[in-house]
Amino acid sequence: MASPPLLLLIAGSSVSAGTGASSSSLGWSAQFANVASQHGFAYVNAGMGGTNVAFWNAVLGGSASASDPMAQQFLTTASTADLVVFSLSLGNEGLAVASRPQDVERVERHYTEGLHRIAQNLRALMKSGARLVLGGPYPNQGYQEQHLQVLLRVLATMRTWSSVDHVIDFLEPVVHDGQGHWHSKSWVDNGHPNDQGHKQMFECVNSAAAFGPYMKPARLCRSLLALDVSSEKEHIAYC
Repeated sequence: MASPPLLLLIAGSSVSAGTGASSSSLGWSAQFANVASQHGFAYVNAGMGGTNVAFWNAVLGGSASASDPMAQQFLTTASTADLVVFSLSLGNEGLAVASRPQDVERVERHYTEGLHRIAQNLRALMKSGARLVLGGPYPNQGYQEQHLQVLLRVLATMRTWSSVDHVIDFLEPVVHDGQGHWHSKSWVDNGHPNDQGHKQMFECVNSAAAFGPYMKPARLCRSLLALDVSSEKEHIAYC
């Protein structure tokens, strides 16, 4: 009898749900889920546009769960998932519109403390052996230099949290222009990548670090063998 599939849950704000892509199936999370399916995972997406650390802490703290079926479903799924990936926008905390140093500092502190609480509460909820992966901060066309420094500090801080197995670096050069922004022609509005931007975000995912022990060793795909007639050599593809 085949063993039941593992369960991948991806949650957070709108980008984690694929917003900005022409189809949710082209979002970075769906592309990640396609890879996860090769390692035996079924997939649930609980991303919700406009949500922030206060919203998710209310869900995890129980104050939003009694009257909200979505919240209850999220809690149930998170408690049974084998891999939870959580990604939340700093833009939803108002970082792009914060200009005074004290306001920028307040947003950074609120987000960092709130996200840390989310990670700790998720870890407490999740079953033993399950993996918790966080998506790091990502670009926004409204960010300035002071906001970029916040992104970098937040990413560094997230990497120190013992409750988290891995942090995806969405500030890698493939998706980030080095100034806090999406690359040209990779966004639909300040806070959302388009198809190309989502593809670039997916390219930031380190599958081995995300899946950990759940990652199956590369196996030979015999159906993808191709014969080079001129050289009489086989080109072998791995999946």
